[in-house]
Order: sequence, then structure tokens, then C-alpha cells
Amino acid sequence: MKSIVVIIPTKRKPPIKTLSSYSVKGYPIIILADPEVYEDHRKFYGSDVFPGVPGQGANKSRCYEVAFQHGFPYYFRMDDDLAEKTFVGIDKDHYPELDYVIKECYRCLHETQTSLVGLFNGTNRFWMKKEYGRTYGLVHGGANLSISAPDGKKFLDPRIIRGEDVYRTCAHRKMNGGYVGRVNHIGFDKRQSTIIAGQSSIVATREEIDASTQLVLDTFPGMVTCDGTREIFGGFVIANWRMKRGMGYDSSQASS
Repeated sequence: MKSIVVIIPTKRKPPIKTLSSYSVKGYPIIILADPEVYEDHRKFYGSDVFPGVPGQGANKSRCYEVAFQHGFPYYFRMDDDLAEKTFVGIDKDHYPELDYVIKECYRCLHETQTSLVGLFNGTNRFWMKKEYGRTYGLVHGGANLSISAPDGKKFLDPRIIRGEDVYRTCAHRKMNGGYVGRVNHIGFDKRQSTIIAGQSSIVATREEIDASTQLVLDTFPGMVTCDGTREIFGGFVIANWRMKRGMGYDSSQASS
């Protein structure tokens, strides 16, 4: 797995919660720190820290380029706020270690012939399957495996403030003829996200959020809709994004 680097973009001060929850074994790691917290992370983590750029979309777009510039064809990106047991295995009481999650994503990427791979969106083991699959569905931004690229703007517009996972999923679907990949036997527990707890490190105005939403819709017409908001997890309000099949998607070859 020398072709993969783990990248964690962050705007929070150290320590990084994800690195307290999960041990990165066998993979190089890059912490891409926002300029406001770069020096803090450099002092705390040393040579693993690289200067990022301001803005959620901009720094996450930069991940593609940093991985490419360091000679890695793939990178596994993680949010900086992942708690223990974020990754949920298909078997009862199984919470996979990070190295297993990365390996399964890598296998999925090659088996599905896609350029972006995510995990099962949820923790209900009843709906998981012991398989890899192609899907038109959203790849959650919290943890995913992607190809690297010399120009990150191809997959993520730096102007994005919110909805960067939607934009990125659509960009990769467009490249892959309508699909992304999904590891259907490993779930991702979104309930532990700090944004759901109202502790996001990204501050945005309503106007900025609306502009990001419109940017996604204008860039990928027919691939996604956003009709107002909806509540999840007992009251947390999110944009009501809905992925549409489109782009030559063939349901006989994919899982939803």
C-alpha cells in the first residue's frame, strides 16, 4: 500500500481527535493545516504537517494536489473529528481498525473501476452487504479514498463552503460514467460528527451556504437536487441533497 497517503485537512488546533481515535499504521500521513493553525500543528506533530490554504473547499481541493506532488496516486482523506467506533463492521460488535478500512477501500476502487470510494452511509448492519459496489449515492466527506490529481479543481471547486462532499461525488461520477464506489460491509457513523453537535470549525453565512449550493447545482445539472432542508438524528437540520441517477447509470451494475 505504498501508493496511498493518509491526509487530514484541519482548521482546528491540535491535538487532532481522529489521531487519538485511530492509529495510522503502515501509511505515511499528511496533516494539511489551515494557515491559522499551521504553526500550532507544526510544533505538535512536526514533519507530518504541511501548509494548507484558507477555506473548506480550497483546503480539501488542495488534498488532491499535495498527494500528487508527493508521488502518491491515491490518498485516503479523513475529517479531523472522527471518534472511536466511527467505522462499523458488518459483523456484530466489530469496529474495524483504520488499516483494514483503507485496504477495503483500495480493493473496492479497483474492483469497481472508479476513482472515488466511500463507505456504507449508516450503521444498520441489517442493510450492509459483504460486497463492493458501484453507486450513484453520496460519498461521505468524513472518510474516503480517491485518486490524486495535479489540479484539485477538477474534482472540488475551491469556492465551496458547504456541500463539498456533494460536489466531489458528482465530479467523480461524471468522470466515471455515473458511478462512484462503495464498500458495503463497512459503515460510517455520522452521528458522532462535531458538525451535528454544533461544533463545526467552518463558519459560514447563509449567503455563502446558498452560493455553494447553487454552485453545485449549476455545475452538475441533472445529477443532484437540493430542495430545502430536512432533519436527521432527532433535530439536526441539513440541506436536502438528493443524488439522481443520470450520467448513464445502470442499476443492474450497481448498488444504491
